[in-house]
Amino acid sequence: MPDFVNSGIVEKAREEVFKKKGIGLIREIKFEKIKEGKCVQILHTGPYSTEPESLEKEWSERDEEFVKRAGFALMAWLAFKDRYAENEQFEKFLLIIKREAADNRNFVKKAVN
Repeated sequence: MPDFVNSGIVEKAREEVFKKKGIGLIREIKFEKIKEGKCVQILHTGPYSTEPESLEKEWSERDEEFVKRAGFALMAWLAFKDRYAENEQFEKFLLIIKREAADNRNFVKKAVN
């Protein structure tokens, strides 16, 4: 999260949305900082239909164990999230999974499975 985002800004935004929209659930939003360690981020610009190419290129072909693992986690997320995608889009993932199935590193193996 950017450094300029803090609990005060979140609280102000919450109250503005409540005043404008009257959505009671908005008051349940809270600001929390969570430290999870290293992470990797990718920005995909375009429709879901072109996202598999980004995943394959940017994540699953990398050698770093947790980056490769993240690629497979994103594939699973996309398969769940984009319920209206055609099967052909996900068939590309099967080729990647087959290619990486021999990787015996613990976290990659778990992600592939």
